[in-house]
Amino acid sequence: MEAMTQSWTDDRIDDLAQRVDNGFAQVDRRFEQVQEEQRELRVSMARSNGELRLALERNSRESREELATASAELRGEIKAIGDGLNHRFDVLDSRFVDLQQILIRASLAGLFTLVAGIVTLIATQIS
Repeated sequence: MEAMTQSWTDDRIDDLAQRVDNGFAQVDRRFEQVQEEQRELRVSMARSNGELRLALERNSRESREELATASAELRGEIKAIGDGLNHRFDVLDSRFVDLQQILIRASLAGLFTLVAGIVTLIATQIS
């Protein structure tokens, strides 16, 4: 033990202190580099975040415009289909009215024929 104690001279201790100081200086430089990289990364992320927000906002606006256009086109198509169906129902309704009139005329003609037959039968019975 005594031999080790004697071998630590002031020069060796100064040399060790210098190496420790140099090592800490290197660690400090590395930490500064890491901190600078972190700052650059934060700036880059903030820039990217802003660009992403602008892109999303632009896409959202464009999507809303596309949706509004598609919605208007769809409304037009639905209206055209509805107008076509309305026309078909009007034609069908007109045909039912025509059929109803034919049935009424046929019923009246049959009734008049029946009444004429009864009158003729009564007239022949009386004479």
